[in-house]
Amino acid sequence: MSGNGFYVGTRLDSNYEPLESVMIPPAVQPLHMGIFGATGVGKSLLLLTGAIENRAATAGADIFLLQKQSEFSREYLQTYYACNGTLADTYYIDLEEVMVPMRFFDVGPLLENGMSRSTAIERLCDQYIAITKRVVGDSYENATRAEAITRSFIKALFDSQLAFAHRDLQAAIRRFIETGAVPDVSDETLARSLADHATMPADTRELVGDSILFRMNETVETPQLRAALDPPTTPTTDDDDGPLRIASLLGQPTTILFDLGGLNANRRQAVGVLVLSQVWRALKRRLQTPRADHPVVNVYVEEAAAFNGLPFLTELLTQGREFDVSVTLVAQSPSQLQTSGDGADIGTALLENAGTLVSGRLPMPSGLAKRFADSPSDVQRMADRLSNLQRDEWLIERPSEWGETRPPVSVA
Repeated sequence: MSGNGFYVGTRLDSNYEPLESVMIPPAVQPLHMGIFGATGVGKSLLLLTGAIENRAATAGADIFLLQKQSEFSREYLQTYYACNGTLADTYYIDLEEVMVPMRFFDVGPLLENGMSRSTAIERLCDQYIAITKRVVGDSYENATRAEAITRSFIKALFDSQLAFAHRDLQAAIRRFIETGAVPDVSDETLARSLADHATMPADTRELVGDSILFRMNETVETPQLRAALDPPTTPTTDDDDGPLRIASLLGQPTTILFDLGGLNANRRQAVGVLVLSQVWRALKRRLQTPRADHPVVNVYVEEAAAFNGLPFLTELLTQGREFDVSVTLVAQSPSQLQTSGDGADIGTALLENAGTLVSGRLPMPSGLAKRFADSPSDVQRMADRLSNLQRDEWLIERPSEWGETRPPVSVA
C-alpha cells in the first residue's frame, strides 16, 4: 500500500490509455465523497480497494456501515490481512448476533460536550423517531399526531432528569391512553403542548396512543434496539459510549465493520440509524478535545438511501471540516438520497458539499450530469457519457489539494 489516500483508479486519456493513479488525499477527504452507479458496475470493489489503500494514509478510525448480504466484510478482512499481516486493529461486528448495551436516552454526555439541553433533547427525539419509523415502515394512521405526542413525552421525561429508559416512556404513554394524564413539567411551552394532547377525546386518544405503543413495542422487539433503549439497570461503565466505545477509538488507526446484512430490511435500517447516531455522538464528544488530536475519521455508508432524512447525517455532511470526518455515501444514484418531504435531504447536502463524486454507469444521470457539466449546453453530452460507461469505468470529479474542484476525468 502506498499510503497516499483513497485509491479510485488509473486515469485514462482520450484514447483510453492508462496514465497516472488517481488518489483522494487525506487533506481533502473531509469534503466528503459520493460513489454512484447502477447495480453491478463495481461500487463495492471500488470501495474496498480504495478504503484499504486509504487505511495506511490516515491515522483516525475507519467505520463501515454495511447493509447488503455480501462478502464485503470477509473480502476486506482477507485483503487487509494480506497487506498487513495482522487484524489486530480491526473489529468485525455482526449486528444480527451482537449489540453492546448503550444508553440511548441520555443527554448527559451531550451537555458535557457543550450542546444546549434543548438541542440535545431535540436531536435524541429526531434519532428515536427515525429508528421507530424504519422499524414499522411508517405504515399506520395518525402518524403526524403520534410523532408530536412522542416528542412531547420524551421532552417531558427529560424535564427533570438527564436519562431514562424506554420502558419509562412506554409507561407514561400507557397512563396517557388509560387516563389522559400527562407529566408535570416546568417548561411552559411544553406544558401547553401536553395540555393540548390531554384534551383529545378518549376514543381519539386511544387510537393515537395505540399507534404509538405499537411502534414502541415493535421497536424493542428487535434485540439490538432493546439493548440500547432499555439497557441493564446498572450500566457497564460510567463512560460507556456504545459498541466498542466508539468515542475512544476515533483517534486510533482502527477499522470497525458494522455488518447489518443478516437483519431484515426494516430492522437493518433501524439498527443502522442507531449506529450512525452513536457515531455522531462520539464525534460531538471529540469536539471538546484539542483539535490537534483529531485525525480524520472516515465513515463509509453502503446503501445510503436507507438513511435519508437524518438531520445528524446532514450535519456531518455540511460541517465535515469542523468534525474532522469524511463521509462516503454509496448509492445507485443521487436521486435515491433526495427526499420530497420535510426531512433532511442528504442527497442535496452531498451534491452541495462533496468534494469528490465518483460515478459508474447511470441510466438516468441528470443530477450528476448537471454537476459534471462545465456549461448548460454540456449537460446532455455529460449525461450520455455517464449512461455509456463500461463496467469498472468511472467518471470522477475531485478537488485539488486546496479544495478547488477540478474537471471530471475518466478512470478505470
